[in-house]
Amino acid sequence: MELSEELGLLPEARAGKKVRDYLRARYPDKKPGEKWLLDKEQADDVRQHFATKLGKATRIAE
Repeated sequence: MELSEELGLLPEARAGKKVRDYLRARYPDKKPGEKWLLDKEQADDVRQHFATKLGKATRIAE
């Protein structure tokens, strides 16, 4: 499942782009055009960021 779908971000809101924009800002060493393959820590970071932005309380499973 895509993180944008998991977070409830709507496709018409260009959800994937919002997630990628956040990732680029947070992890600037990624080369443009490379596919994002996130480890658990990075995925949890994205979940936490967007849960906060969307006003959702999210617990990240350990």
